Amino acid sequence: MNDAMQVSANTQPGYAAMQLTGRLSLRSVETVRGALVGLLNDVGCVVADLSGLALSQPALLSVFPAALAEAGGWPRARLGLFGADAELLGHLRSQGVCDAVAVADELDSVLAATNQWPHQAWAPPHRDADASPPARDPDGEALDDRASMRRVLTGAENAAELALFVRERLGCLIDYDRAGGFELVTTLSVYLDCGGDYEMAACELGIHRSTLRYRLYRICEVSGQDLGDASTRFDLHAATSEWRSNHGPF
Repeated sequence: MNDAMQVSANTQPGYAAMQLTGRLSLRSVETVRGALVGLLNDVGCVVADLSGLALSQPALLSVFPAALAEAGGWPRARLGLFGADAELLGHLRSQGVCDAVAVADELDSVLAATNQWPHQAWAPPHRDADASPPARDPDGEALDDRASMRRVLTGAENAAELALFVRERLGCLIDYDRAGGFELVTTLSVYLDCGGDYEMAACELGIHRSTLRYRLYRICEVSGQDLGDASTRFDLHAATSEWRSNHGPF
């Protein structure tokens, strides 16, 4: 074990909890890989706490899916990651780690997520470009979008799966709001509920239109999401609807 990285593990019934503390670098990545593979082969399920992890290069995060594959892959080996801050979570997404490894915010959530496959179960349904436009109700929202959203939210098998869904799509915004006392998630939820109507959303929030426009700009900047993309709006609307159901009225 080199002094740049500390790896400790605590074996529990059915899984091993690993704590990674220090800097993941070219010097320490093999230490992490070896520890992960060894535990996965011995126990079958490992959850790693990344709250103490620093990162020298985002590409080194490939150690997690690589270790999982070396140990036999899901479902023979199951690996989950939790405790990542907003910046690290963004790197996990950009490096494609979330496509192969379960990622959640807390221990209980990631334990549940390690049993779910595929992890990207909430991708919006494919719509053929030549298909007829969906029927719309008087409020202007596509009827099949509402039905699809209900299927997304009711199709999750448990609360932990829903929590992971919300965290994957809103985690950066939730963390940003907590750190600075902002209301970006609330703003996004109201804006999407209003079908993208600036006047209606600003009135609902009790703010000026220019303030709403600035908040939406910050939402796109912080999350990296494109609100002009229909599938992105669908995903975010489903996530904010679930978030709102857990936090009550605004």
